[in-house]
Amino acid sequence: MVLESASGVRDGDTVHVLVDDGIAQFVELIKPSATPVVGTFQRDGTHAHLESLVPGYSERVELIGSFPGCREGDVVEVQILGIERGRPQGRVKAVIQHENEVERACTAIIRAHRVPHEWPSVVAEESVQKSVLEVDRKDRVDLRDTAFVTIDGEDARDFDDALYAEPRARGGWRLLVAIADVAHYVRSGSALDQEAVARGNSVYFPDRVIPMLPESLSNNLCSLRPNEDRLAMICELTLTRSANVTTFSFYEAVIRSHSRLTYTEVDQYLKSRETNLPDAICASLQHLYSIYQGLRVRRSDRGALDFESREGRIEIRQGSPVGVVPIERTEAHLIVEEAMIAANVAAANYLQSQESLVMYRVHEPPQREKIEQLRNIFQSVGQRFPGGIRSPRDLQRLVETTPKTRIEPWIWELLILRTLQQARYFPEDKGHFGLALSSYAHFTSPIRRYADLINHRLIKARLRKARRSAVGYEELEDIGAHISMTERRAENA
Repeated sequence: MVLESASGVRDGDTVHVLVDDGIAQFVELIKPSATPVVGTFQRDGTHAHLESLVPGYSERVELIGSFPGCREGDVVEVQILGIERGRPQGRVKAVIQHENEVERACTAIIRAHRVPHEWPSVVAEESVQKSVLEVDRKDRVDLRDTAFVTIDGEDARDFDDALYAEPRARGGWRLLVAIADVAHYVRSGSALDQEAVARGNSVYFPDRVIPMLPESLSNNLCSLRPNEDRLAMICELTLTRSANVTTFSFYEAVIRSHSRLTYTEVDQYLKSRETNLPDAICASLQHLYSIYQGLRVRRSDRGALDFESREGRIEIRQGSPVGVVPIERTEAHLIVEEAMIAANVAAANYLQSQESLVMYRVHEPPQREKIEQLRNIFQSVGQRFPGGIRSPRDLQRLVETTPKTRIEPWIWELLILRTLQQARYFPEDKGHFGLALSSYAHFTSPIRRYADLINHRLIKARLRKARRSAVGYEELEDIGAHISMTERRAENA
């Protein structure tokens, strides 16, 4: 479609076009999308217009009718009525009002980016049990006496994963990664499932979370809360002394988290070895730390990218943003991260070994044009840029060998990150460039990512030796494209 001819048209509009040799020329707007446009209210003397906040829709919307209660700069919702003289016209539908600045800003962003945030009545009507029933425990391995712990941030409420490690008699370790068994409660094709795939993932804002699943599941029945029976999918890994994974298996279990730990608590324990935690938990934490050290060495050996994180969180005081605080990635974060990566790799390899479909997490190598653009930037400031950038190891070495000049090292890292392609979900294995892995899939966060829930269903189908796959290739491809979009939507919001 020739976009220049379609001034004022947006996603969801019904339009009349003339098609010639595969090119659509816009003629007229037949029916505007029912989705309101969110933006700021601006007065022009006796007239007014809307400055859109919707990504990809920068049109200035002429407002018609009266504007009671609207003040300059208010965030409002406007229903588009049509297009006159190439300019969209609309009517104010609602003023977004909240008690404080942060609430108003987050609500405006949620609506502008069209993040689904209200539960359809049919989802609310689907009954969800309050606790694990005796029938749920049937045919599951009982691991309630195993000293699993969750390790998360202070504010976390949805606990997807729990960890336990112990030594093996001949050296090495047995690592158990327990992941909430969301697939047991969210049945494929149900109203709840349809809403979950529409959302694609949970979205985290400074003042709230827009969950993929209702809180009765995400924060309660599926969440691996301490001292409560919970259903879990187990990824059991056998590792050598050098943290090489030699065997893995998957099975359904019932577990009981023995403690809800924070990253801060784990870091303090690793530094001081002083704690009131039971001996079994302390021993497991020490083995988890040893496993992490070995996995980090293996990660470095295979040449994975390992940049310093520059992420931050917005600090809020009395409803207003007052600053940005850097998020520090400590060894406690990395213990969890490496265990999750190991389980995700095992999930991809297991499904491959079973000749099953897989929802892969694909990260393809950077395109040649992007590498050339990066080369030009380096050379423009007198920095050496080696030829033959083919692997993540080459890019990692580029950062490590770049002289420390007036330009901060993290800026080079940011430029390299922008050179990379975006990761996506796809049912064909194309490897993961950034992690330097030949196969990778998401398995460890089914409470907040739909891709993980899909892979849980695929694994369960193989465990039960089902003749048919839990989902077909074309459907998997469509879902992958959709949840890749919802991930971008969440990041942008």
